[in-house]
Amino acid sequence: MTTKKFQFSLGCENSITVQVDTTVMTPEIATEVNNFWSGAEGVLRASKGDIIQAVARRALSVLVDNVLAGWNLAYCAEELGKQEGWPEAHGITVIGYEFPDFDEPCGWDCVEQY
Repeated sequence: MTTKKFQFSLGCENSITVQVDTTVMTPEIATEVNNFWSGAEGVLRASKGDIIQAVARRALSVLVDNVLAGWNLAYCAEELGKQEGWPEAHGITVIGYEFPDFDEPCGWDCVEQY
């Protein structure tokens, strides 16, 4: 198994790390997935021409939604394969993440605005 790992972050304790099995998500399949969606060239540019990174970037919305909903990581990857535009076997897994605990009301900083 050959893999590539990518950590995507938005700062402020928001990051997700994915691993892509490139024997499953080949460059040809990744190109097909990326081109299925509009804005394919922009996503590829944001990924510095790396089509595997581009398809990992494409997976983020589904993966992050499922992680934040509290699903286990295997389920998150499984659900990606059920989405339109994605092959059932895609080789993308979440191997780590860091998000603040949104359910903890005392964890929010507050500054009163006038």
